[in-house]
Amino acid sequence: MRLYHRNIAMLRSLAIKRLYSTKVFNPDPRTVYFVKLDEHLKKMNSRTQEEMELCDSKERHFVNLTNGIEVLQHLPIKPHQVNFIRIQSTHLEQGHFKRLIDQLDDNLLMNLAIGKTCYVYDYGSRRTDKNDCLYGVSRAVWMGIPYIRILLNRAWFEMETPREHLYEFVAGANMKMAEFHDNDRPNVFRTEWLMPSFKEHMLQLDRTSRNRLQYFAKFATPEVRKYGVQLVGVSKVTGFDGQHDKYSDMLLEYSESNSRKNTDCKSHSENTEQEMTILSQFNSFDELSSMIRMKFFPPKRSHIVVENNTDLAYCYEILAKTSRSFTLVIQELPEQLRNSVCVFYLVLRALDTIEDDTLYPEYKKAPALISFYTHLDDSSFTVQDCGQKESDVELCRNFDRVLRMPPPHKQVIRDITRRMGAGMADFLNKDVNSVEDYNLYCHYVAGLAGVGLSRLFIAYGEKQALMGDDGSDNTLSNHMGLFLQKTNITRDYFEDVTLERRLGRPLRVFWPKEVWSQYAPEGNIYDFDKHQVEGVMCLNHLIVDALQLVPSVLQYMKMIKDDKLFRFCAIPQVMAFATFAEIFDNQQTFNKMVKIRKGLSCKLILSVNNISDLECAFNEFAHDIQRKLDGGARCTPQVKRDLQLILNRIKNLTSKSTTVRSNTNNASRLFMPILLIAAVSYALREVYIKKK
Repeated sequence: MRLYHRNIAMLRSLAIKRLYSTKVFNPDPRTVYFVKLDEHLKKMNSRTQEEMELCDSKERHFVNLTNGIEVLQHLPIKPHQVNFIRIQSTHLEQGHFKRLIDQLDDNLLMNLAIGKTCYVYDYGSRRTDKNDCLYGVSRAVWMGIPYIRILLNRAWFEMETPREHLYEFVAGANMKMAEFHDNDRPNVFRTEWLMPSFKEHMLQLDRTSRNRLQYFAKFATPEVRKYGVQLVGVSKVTGFDGQHDKYSDMLLEYSESNSRKNTDCKSHSENTEQEMTILSQFNSFDELSSMIRMKFFPPKRSHIVVENNTDLAYCYEILAKTSRSFTLVIQELPEQLRNSVCVFYLVLRALDTIEDDTLYPEYKKAPALISFYTHLDDSSFTVQDCGQKESDVELCRNFDRVLRMPPPHKQVIRDITRRMGAGMADFLNKDVNSVEDYNLYCHYVAGLAGVGLSRLFIAYGEKQALMGDDGSDNTLSNHMGLFLQKTNITRDYFEDVTLERRLGRPLRVFWPKEVWSQYAPEGNIYDFDKHQVEGVMCLNHLIVDALQLVPSVLQYMKMIKDDKLFRFCAIPQVMAFATFAEIFDNQQTFNKMVKIRKGLSCKLILSVNNISDLECAFNEFAHDIQRKLDGGARCTPQVKRDLQLILNRIKNLTSKSTTVRSNTNNASRLFMPILLIAAVSYALREVYIKKK
């Protein structure tokens, strides 16, 4: 018997060390059962404002009564984000699992079903040995959390728990096992007892309890059905075990302190935040006037007619959800092209969703990408359980509605989809090592889209020269797509690495190793957020590489004669150049999502109507980068020389339009006082309405 208890203690220690090690930060909520409170709070307190907003939408926090009340004085969250539940350790000790299940909070079950990561906070009284992995961990956390997770996954989705997870749970739960080896590691686990036990526990429930538990399963999201619920315990040793008066005082103090904070700070913080938000969106009267014009006098656009076609209406509805920017520019297109481009975008967006979903099984992803084009003729085809954003999940789930809208240029869409899917599949297990690899990847995911659009434009009536003399892909059309894609890849380091890592998701960045290996101090591309000086030098190098495409963009734009097509193509390109000017030598790119000012966006949308306007905007952004370069931008000597050469070329290509534009700006400034008065009147009206 003594040997049995020693072996059980050893197994529990092995299991908990794996579950409760420092490696769980950043934890994957799908595999980690519980974490240390101190490390968890450290991670929460280090989040940026953008990360806090993202986590607020994805996380839920539950305080387990009674000892868990101690955490209230430490949690960096607002009172309305705190929920209270009760997972009683006595139920676990005595094996009263029916009572445990019946007492599970509805709010907890619903949040687990809809894919939220739920943290349960509790303080434990176990303090016999500080070297014990379970020191300070309550039974509700080390035994209750794994039990609830495994049970819900089996009851809701009939999901088999991996054998190693069963081992961890069994060892942690201190239950009977058999067959141990001399190396202190079990060889064969008789887990048959565990599977029937879950079934037995379900059978113990009466009909009302089973129906209540199953009720929440119908709300489960595709990701939860695929990977299970995300429930994590957080624990620490208690200092007030059994002192209920102390816990009452903590609750009262917590409630009163937050009430005072809300009363004293709410008005001031709201006003300050609103002022800072508005002021940060423009830095000149030009941008302010553009914001006012977009608000009150937006440019006239073609009206989208659906003629009672619900599928077509859905296409534009889901387009607005997946990309507001593309929804804006597509309205510039003539009616003969608009529907084709809309369907073209949605098809490629669904294909891109499969590629971007880091949780989509690898063995299914490559075949899905390669064969995707073959389903474009099947009006019942959908893609289930795919996508990380709700809008993308919805698009894939209802993809049949997109396919029921056959565009007149279907062969073009089918051909581009075929080639793009094959290229994406090729890079699934292939690293982007050289700049040539980088260009090839961008060609597959964006350059081909530019080629496809050019083919649609030519069918509409534009010149064949858009595709080049030989009609090959090594043309200006390809470079148009490359410029946009390189903007996204260069800008999105924070989103692709920092946020994904803190959410416990797989990481992948498409910066070419040939470039980043010159700057990464530890040979790791994922550490630039820690070594931001080297990161900025790498960032600037990639921007210089992308700017080499600007002459091709200008040459392509000069060929487009239709005004509507011109604006459709010009707005994304000028936004991309503005983004490069904003992130160049900008260390904040590694700390948050850097975006151009709203006022500047409005100004560009309203002002870029012809090639002269576009050249003038490009010239302005080239000078912005030049000022940063002259001010000591962090670049190697070779990168500085290359940057100076391309900036000189861009300024020479756009210098004539700048002279003409300066004269027209003087006339537009005459309207600024009128627009400013209109803006002030609107602001006063909004304040009056709020007070009323």
